[in-house]
Amino acid sequence: MASSGSHSRKPSSSHEPSLQQSSPTAQTSVSTTPASSVSKRLRTEIHEQMDALNDDLESIHSDKLTLYQLKNERLMVKLNASRQDKEHRLMHEEHMDEHADAAIVHQRMKEAKEVDIHLHEADAATFASEADVLRLRIQWAQLNAQGGKLAGT
Repeated sequence: MASSGSHSRKPSSSHEPSLQQSSPTAQTSVSTTPASSVSKRLRTEIHEQMDALNDDLESIHSDKLTLYQLKNERLMVKLNASRQDKEHRLMHEEHMDEHADAAIVHQRMKEAKEVDIHLHEADAATFASEADVLRLRIQWAQLNAQGGKLAGT
């Protein structure tokens, strides 16, 4: 019995594996094609998702770069505006200094002209006085000359 049991099991065992082998082999060959296409589809989807994520990441980096460039440009504009404002204020201060200096120079020139005018007026008064003195001397000389004629006659 043992041998018949073994015997009976052997054929049954060898018969079952051949059924199982034929059945799974058929299933494997049938399921291998869909499994490989599913695998390929999954791989493709994963690659597409990775490409999309890479594109998104690249877009984010590009947007960040653009943002930093725009911030830099904005800061440069602010810096230039500040520099121009300072230059404008400096030019205004220089203009005000020049104006004040010109006013001082003008005032001094005006005072110098007034002194010159007073000097010329004093010279004119002196010349007028000298002219009066000379007229008086002439009159004195004329009177002396007439008095000498009267005394000598």
